[in-house]
Amino acid sequence: MYKKILTSIAFIATIGLSQSATVSTLSMGTGMYEAVGIAKDDVGYLYMGDTNGKIQRINQTTGATKLLVANSSWSGVQGCNGASGCVDYNFADRFWAIWVSPDGTTMYAGNSEFDTPNHSQSTRKERTRKYTLDGDGNVLSSEMIAEHPNNWYIGGIDVDAAGNVYVGHRQSGQMSKIKTDGSIHTLTGQTGELYEIIVTEDGSTLYTVSRWPDYQVTMFEVGSELQLIEKTRLAGGTQHNEIQDGVGTDAWLRDPYGCAMCPNGSIYFTDRNTIRKVTFDGTADMGIVENYVNPADVSGNADGPAGEATLKTPKDIVCDANNVLYVVQQYNSNVVRIVTPVVFQPQTKAELQTAVNLWVSDNAAA
Repeated sequence: MYKKILTSIAFIATIGLSQSATVSTLSMGTGMYEAVGIAKDDVGYLYMGDTNGKIQRINQTTGATKLLVANSSWSGVQGCNGASGCVDYNFADRFWAIWVSPDGTTMYAGNSEFDTPNHSQSTRKERTRKYTLDGDGNVLSSEMIAEHPNNWYIGGIDVDAAGNVYVGHRQSGQMSKIKTDGSIHTLTGQTGELYEIIVTEDGSTLYTVSRWPDYQVTMFEVGSELQLIEKTRLAGGTQHNEIQDGVGTDAWLRDPYGCAMCPNGSIYFTDRNTIRKVTFDGTADMGIVENYVNPADVSGNADGPAGEATLKTPKDIVCDANNVLYVVQQYNSNVVRIVTPVVFQPQTKAELQTAVNLWVSDNAAA
């Protein structure tokens, strides 16, 4: 009897200890320079944007890449160079934000670009375009759906179930809603610099993780024309000198960037060389912020358990239906997959005993 009890305790302890996330680098083709944007469809492809005005589609199974958008004003490899299904923009620059429909046939991308070879900061223009793709990843058509005055860099794109497009603006902290009828509504003065934006399917709630000057995780309830109904700070907002876990204002955000919400209801965001997780119930200043990957904030490119893996300037992040995260790293120009095992929760004594027996068998074989 005691042996059975000890065996069960050992099994349960092992299960508890094995629930940390695992980080692995995807095998993929090269050709990106300082990758900063990422999106995912539901048919097996990732989409990566870089700071040279390129977007590539990546086959998650084979790692093969296909160039979709390029910048022909750069010499050599930065343009389409005759690649089929690729669109050239002469002065496109910095694809920070990408969104792709589940079937992979519609892509929205926002970038900073110029109209002439004069690349002074004052001539930058932030634009959002819609791309129609076929099943092979060829761009069939593209159109600019908005040019955002007085903004240089985009800070995220998301789309609600009705097809309305939401855009975050970096240096101004603005949020815009581009409705399906072409009208544009803007909410301004509510956050610091935005590097991503999350919207619920019905478009009634937005989530942001902002930088200077407020450094906080915020929830917005909004109307159909993006009018503010209620603003709730979930965490952060007081200090930004260090990365510090905590509840509400005890949590410190240092250099937050991309963020994503998973089906499990948590928000994940990149911060320097780490990935952090926010668990919340909507109550003001009660969001729980904890380090999820690379708690020591070590710059590197090592796979492994979340507490030992290292990252190098992770930027954008996306989550799939199974709560698996995909993160693009700027200076490694690659994508890592972060998987958390499903927690085993036996519902009956028989299920527990079966699992224990399997565990004993596996460990005896080892």
